Amino acid sequence: EFLIRAMAKAQRRSPRKLHLDVMGSGPLEPGLKDLARELKLGSQVNFHGAMAHPQVLETLDEAQLFSLPSVTAADGDMEGIPFSIMEAMAAGLPVLVTRHSGIPELVEEGVSGRIVPERDVEALAEALLDLLSRPQDWAEMGRQGRKRIEEQFNGPKLDSELVQLYEQLSDGFPRPHD
Repeated sequence: EFLIRAMAKAQRRSPRKLHLDVMGSGPLEPGLKDLARELKLGSQVNFHGAMAHPQVLETLDEAQLFSLPSVTAADGDMEGIPFSIMEAMAAGLPVLVTRHSGIPELVEEGVSGRIVPERDVEALAEALLDLLSRPQDWAEMGRQGRKRIEEQFNGPKLDSELVQLYEQLSDGFPRPHD
């Protein structure tokens, strides 16, 4: 909802026609489709629904920016660090996200993307316009995001580091006998 509203605000001030691909589906989808029509963005917002992983990667490969404005649910439920943001960064995309849960541990403000407060449509629109005004920075932001994923969120690398940590910790303990 917040990204669609921000896109409508940004579109009024942007010289370029904006396009949004929404990947995934869920119970909020019908209302989001209605909102896109209400804000006269119907043809600019493409709802893909559930997608197979190869299709997700293809869509990310064709994208210029990625956004996931996560919010805390009414019951207090929060995401940790969304895998979709990691995938977008691994694909070399600049990201536009919210200051939510562990996301600021992943995205470096101004380096690999932009971070705005949750539920702040105006801040989201401003950050989107800022990113759109600087396409010359997208490649470097994408490189920095991919580098961060490779260095700090790489599964095999983290597994190896965990094994090394366990080995270090177990060095001081007696080993069971056969």
